[in-house]
Amino acid sequence: MLVEPREPADPGDWSDAAAPPAEPAFDDGVDPGPVEGEVPPTLAGTIGRLPAAQRPAYVALGAITNALRDPRATGAGFYLIEFTVNGVQRAYSGQTNNLRRRLQQHALCGQMMGLPLSAHSVYVAQSGLTDAQRRAVEYRIHDDMFRNSAGVLTNQRRELEAELFGSGWR
Repeated sequence: MLVEPREPADPGDWSDAAAPPAEPAFDDGVDPGPVEGEVPPTLAGTIGRLPAAQRPAYVALGAITNALRDPRATGAGFYLIEFTVNGVQRAYSGQTNNLRRRLQQHALCGQMMGLPLSAHSVYVAQSGLTDAQRRAVEYRIHDDMFRNSAGVLTNQRRELEAELFGSGWR
């Protein structure tokens, strides 16, 4: 079952300000409670540390080639592509207005690089959030991953995101 991330009670919590809303420290050692959806293993800790209203409800779609045919890979939302490099679990995380188109771009890039696409597992979380709201959640996910799971995300540079999305990204 695909569960939409809940809208925040206060719309001001999703401002287009320079940074996402401030929250308490991520890892306080307290069990955050249940997380809805199928949590990608590489994001489990991060998703659990997000405020409940900001947790994308991911579903596993299998290999990227299968994900491209899956009807759940449509519309706006979040995606994660997991794979293994030299026995180490790695991932690429993002958000988009068009999940299918973005996954097609990743598949084409992988083909051009000669990567074994059948070994790349995809998770998606459809979302009705605005572009700014999705970027704020994506920022929180990436920030937590870079702080607490260094080396897992293969997203190259946060500067690229700032260049693409402007100063509001940071």
